[in-house]
Amino acid sequence: ISLLLNVDETLGPLSYFAFRPLQIESLSASIVWLVGTLAHMSLAYVYSFGSRNIISSFSSIISTSMSVLLPCGLLYVAWLQWRRKISFPCATLLTLLVILLTGKVFSAQYLIWVAPFIAYVGESDRRWLLSWGAVSLVTTIIYPFMYEQAHFPFIASLTLPPLFPTILVRNIL
Repeated sequence: ISLLLNVDETLGPLSYFAFRPLQIESLSASIVWLVGTLAHMSLAYVYSFGSRNIISSFSSIISTSMSVLLPCGLLYVAWLQWRRKISFPCATLLTLLVILLTGKVFSAQYLIWVAPFIAYVGESDRRWLLSWGAVSLVTTIIYPFMYEQAHFPFIASLTLPPLFPTILVRNIL
């Protein structure tokens, strides 16, 4: 119905998705940063689409690869759940994680979506508590402290690790 009423508004999100660069906190941006740093390739950092983004000559390759991995990951989660290898709550959690990790954008508030499922699926298992605690701690270091250093004058006196390696560690966790 939306397509019949307003073609531009219906198809607009697709063009947004196609042209949006990789936001610096996304896993895709971490891969671009790591490859660019190791291969000594030029990387550009821009503020567009309401966030800080990274651009490189191979950004589109990484972005396309993640777009291919998204349905593959979702199908794999569905297959695991269909075969009863994982529970429905675990499948829901994995679905959210696949979407978050393969997307072009990753914001700290997205972790709020995942938190209830991690608490439910992980229950009192220390491995879940430690891994989620590590992700939460590193995210707290990234945002607001590292990501918004200009707004926190006391940060200059602290020795914080560089932003991109810290984001990479969080994304790996």
